[in-house]
Amino acid sequence: MKKHITFGLSTAVTLLLCLLFGNENTYRIASILLIFPVILAVIFYRKRGLIYAALILLVSLLIPIFLIKNPYTTIQSVVEVLLFFSLAVTRYFVESRRETLQSELDVFFEINADMMCITNLEGYFLRVNPSFGQVLGYETQELEGHQFLEFVHPDDQEDTINAAQSINNNNRIRGFVNRYLCKNGEYRYIEWQSAPPIGATIYSTARDITAQKQADLLQKYTILRYEALQKVSAFQAKNEAELLNVLLEEALTLLGCPAGYVFFADADTNKLSLAACKTPHGACNCPPEAYQQNPLLLQTLASDKAQIFNDTHQLHEQNLCFDTNGSMENLLILPVRDAEAPIAVLCIGNKATPFDQNDQLQLQLFTKSGLQLLLRRRAEAALKQQKQWFETTLLSIHDGVVATYPDGRIRFANQPALTFAPPGVSPLGQPISEVYHFVASSGNHPIQLQTPLNPQAEKRGIYAENLHCPREDGTAIDLDISASAIRSDNQTLLGYLFIFKDVTQKNRDAQEIRFLTYHDKLTGLYNRRFFEEELHRLDEQQGCPLSIIIGDVNGLKLTNDAFGHLAGDLLLTTTADIIRESVRQSDVAARWGGDEYGILLPGTDEKTAKSIAQRIHEKCAATNISNITLSISLGVATKTQAGEDVTDVLRRADDAMYCTKLLESRSMKSTAVKTILRVLHEKKPAEEAHSNRVSSLCRQIGQLLELPTVQLDDLALLGKIHDIGKISVPDAVLSKEGPLNEEELEDMKRHAESGYHIVNASPELSFLANEVLCHHECWDGTGYPGGLSGGRIPLLARILSVADVYDEMTNGIRGPQLANPAAISELRRVAGKQLDPMIVEVFTHALEQDKAQS
Repeated sequence: MKKHITFGLSTAVTLLLCLLFGNENTYRIASILLIFPVILAVIFYRKRGLIYAALILLVSLLIPIFLIKNPYTTIQSVVEVLLFFSLAVTRYFVESRRETLQSELDVFFEINADMMCITNLEGYFLRVNPSFGQVLGYETQELEGHQFLEFVHPDDQEDTINAAQSINNNNRIRGFVNRYLCKNGEYRYIEWQSAPPIGATIYSTARDITAQKQADLLQKYTILRYEALQKVSAFQAKNEAELLNVLLEEALTLLGCPAGYVFFADADTNKLSLAACKTPHGACNCPPEAYQQNPLLLQTLASDKAQIFNDTHQLHEQNLCFDTNGSMENLLILPVRDAEAPIAVLCIGNKATPFDQNDQLQLQLFTKSGLQLLLRRRAEAALKQQKQWFETTLLSIHDGVVATYPDGRIRFANQPALTFAPPGVSPLGQPISEVYHFVASSGNHPIQLQTPLNPQAEKRGIYAENLHCPREDGTAIDLDISASAIRSDNQTLLGYLFIFKDVTQKNRDAQEIRFLTYHDKLTGLYNRRFFEEELHRLDEQQGCPLSIIIGDVNGLKLTNDAFGHLAGDLLLTTTADIIRESVRQSDVAARWGGDEYGILLPGTDEKTAKSIAQRIHEKCAATNISNITLSISLGVATKTQAGEDVTDVLRRADDAMYCTKLLESRSMKSTAVKTILRVLHEKKPAEEAHSNRVSSLCRQIGQLLELPTVQLDDLALLGKIHDIGKISVPDAVLSKEGPLNEEELEDMKRHAESGYHIVNASPELSFLANEVLCHHECWDGTGYPGGLSGGRIPLLARILSVADVYDEMTNGIRGPQLANPAAISELRRVAGKQLDPMIVEVFTHALEQDKAQS
């Protein structure tokens, strides 16, 4: 819009001046001003401007024709106007050509694949083409206006300045190379061509030769890398740690670094350990807590991407650097992996120049090859270990193992396999068919091991089962033999493997399992399962009569409590032996339950069954177990009719047994308790005297407390039986003089519970069972077995405790014998702690009065 207004005003003003100054003198001056609108028309409107210029000149020509009378003046004016027009046309064509050339130059500058730039003499970019920015990763406006030295590698700046000075001295530069900083932080190699300055401007072209440089460096480093790997391969490392140190040292030499570390990852890759290191000081500068769970190292290990830090200052600020003392000025961290599995982290640093991508590439290639060396060494060590393990396994395995060549000759036999060979025969190198001879379990015909294997046997892997290997002592070993062909990956036959498995014990165990399926392990009689199956079988097949005897051993628990479970087991086995001797071959005797027995008497009437039961009862009554008479309660019932339910017969026999048990068990248990007391006193006569004294003291204390006569009698009885549980204490502990050790004391403490169970089993004495249990409880709750305290302890038990302690003091059962005054003083000392203080006070007061009267 502005150019239209400018052009219109200049045209109007010029034509107006020409009109106003229409005489020949002034017109000449005014016509000179026509050059301005003509030039503006050409500049603003190009081709259309020529038309505008022609119209302006035409108008200006009409003015002198009509206004000026002098022909000469008119012709002169026309010539001047035509001259102006020709100048305008010439100007147009010159400008058009210049613009065309500039446009062509701009297009060439923009589309050229080479890097092109224009700089001034001060080294500032005036203009760069897109290729220049693309190579370095910048937009063109990010480069224009900046000095080129800002982007030159620090190590190349001095050479670049010298080259720039040479250009300023009108010299041409060809093939000059330096490194330019890319926007992503990398440096690329740029080769320059520059002409001498044109005025104050320098024109340059360049090309990216990074790939060529990297190829040259790659070739150089490849040679160095192979030389380094050759040194590592030739090095005879004694162990993996030594190999790692050599690998690290060669890696540092390859990149020209003085320090480096190798950190191994654990199985979970969440913790690192130092595997190798090299520093100028010769020792690790890193404390374990700085690298073991270092976030930077673990993150690098997990990401599988190397990281370059040419300035570790920021890492130290964030506490991410494992080198806490700051000796690492730059750092290249490389994760080491095998088949995607993290193995280690390699860290090298303190390179004289910044790390670049080539350093990373070379380290990766070297590490990969070095890793193969490490893995090969590991594989060799694992193979050696596996071979040793395999040989050790074969030599130590209990089964016999024999390996043969394809023709059947023996190449290996372990020690168990040698035991199956004839004495004095060396199997190695001999045909297996001539060394091992076995006998089939069925038919006793000889069996020889033959090769090649039968296809069916090879497919199943089983050569023969249930063979016998005769021995010189006349016995035989039961064997199962498995066999298989050993083939390579391409199915080439390498030989055969035979395994001799000794199944002698297995067969014995199987027989025992079959026996235990229907027999009781302890007694050898049939078990309940067999009894019930036989009951239904006989009921269906034999018909009537069918008699059943059910027996229950009396006093089993009492025997267990008093004399231990071995005595109880002896009671059960003795009873089973008596039953086995008393029944017929056709009868079925079984252990029905814990202390119950069942007997099936097929074809037996009730009278005969009762006579058998009576015979069993009499034999038991004539047998003693641990000084206790063996007692069994028996019940008999008989099925006499075919339609009668056998389970009802079984129930009647069981009910009859319980009726008998109610009559016999009470008497047996009372007798057993008396027997136990007698046995205890025979083993330890001092216990009988102690019990009698305690019984007398208990009655005396009860009288002082004015207890009823019934309780006085109970106290006297309690004093006699309170230590009955000592029958279960080992004789060595019971007869030991002096203090007991901790283990013996624990054995002694159990007598209170044993006494409780024994007394509780006797109907006549069971009312005193709780007092027997509590007679070692203490007033302050520190006693045993229940830790009762104060009034929670039964009164009779508290009285018994005072009498028991006093007798121990004055008669020296477990310690020195005390005189009466000392015993009284000791009783008062433990009053309120071990003993009831009220009972102690009454008793000691009575003792003092008796002493004073005497």
